[in-house]
Parts: sequence; C-alpha cells; structure tokens
Amino acid sequence: MPYSDNTAHPAFVAALKGMVDPGAAHTFLDCGVGAGWTAVLIRQACPEARITGLEIYAPYVLDTAKRAEVEAECGLYHHLYESMIVGRLGDFRAFLPEQASGSFDFVVFGDSLEHVARSEGEEALAAAQAVARRAVVAVVPSVRRIEGQDYALTQGTAFGNQHEAHLAHWWPKQLEALGGRAAGHGQFATVYVWENQRAVVYR
Repeated sequence: MPYSDNTAHPAFVAALKGMVDPGAAHTFLDCGVGAGWTAVLIRQACPEARITGLEIYAPYVLDTAKRAEVEAECGLYHHLYESMIVGRLGDFRAFLPEQASGSFDFVVFGDSLEHVARSEGEEALAAAQAVARRAVVAVVPSVRRIEGQDYALTQGTAFGNQHEAHLAHWWPKQLEALGGRAAGHGQFATVYVWENQRAVVYR
C-alpha cells in the first residue's frame, strides 16, 4: 500500500529527531512517496523541513482520478513536498543532474526498499549515502524467525499499481552488512540508519 507500517512511525520520528538541529530547515529526499505519509513524519521531527519526493508510479503524482482514489483510502499529503520527481528508486541520481554529492541533508526510504529487487535496493542505498550529507534513514519490513518459521510481510498490486508488490525480503543481517544500524522497531518493520562521515553526532 502507498503508506508505511504505522507501528514503526514513532521509531522513525525518534531517529530523525536525534539527528536534526532544532528549528533548522533541513533538506530531505523521500524515496518512494506513495501517499506522502513519510513527509508527515518528517515534519513531526523537523517542522521546517524542505522535502523533495521521488515516486516511480506517475499516476500517484499526475493522475487526478488516481490521486482522489488514494486520498479517499489513506489520505494524500503531496502538498508537503517542495517538488516531486517521477523515476526509479535505483537510479534516482540520474534525475538530479544539477545536484552534486551531499545535496540533501537526509535521504529517507519509508517502506520502499522492499518494492524493488534487492540489487536495485542496494544500488539505491549506495547512491543515497553519496547524496546525503547527514544520514540515510530507512523503514524496512524485515524477515523474522518465530518458533522456527521465517515470516516476511508480503504484498501484491494495489490501486492498479504493480510497483506496490513486494519484490525483496530483507533479513536484518543483510542490511547490517550494508552498514545499516537498527535504530528502532515496529510490529512488522525496523528503522535503519546509515550515518554519513559528515553527519552531526547524536546528541
């Protein structure tokens, strides 16, 4: 669905609050906008945030009827974005030709990495670390082992959007191997942080 696991929202907001400067107009790139719920959470942590959105499914951004359908089902918060880019997750830097490395303070993935193949997700995370001055923050549904059984959050097409399907299931050890640090948990998802060498130390 074009929104994230709400049980992980408090951990996501707390992780951001630990890194933002109070009152600062930090810049964010939100990768995988959907309905825009991640922007709502960003504003809770950083009210003056300036947010750019990246969304692969053009009708969420451009189609009036589709936008109305999403808004009726789960709300629509695209007004919180300064600008919106339509493009793939894995090569988003191609859509920012005028932007040098370190062009955003934060790059965030709100339940979007599972919607692409793992190879594309890894490319997106690597690109995000080059673009983010301070940190990359991702909310990712993780595979969990319960009583000897592996459980992963599955999802198919929604709102006529094939990109809503989950294509990759991430084990915590896979994200940790890519440098991610678990910063909090929800019922179905974990918040991971990649702090940049240029980042401000947690206070």
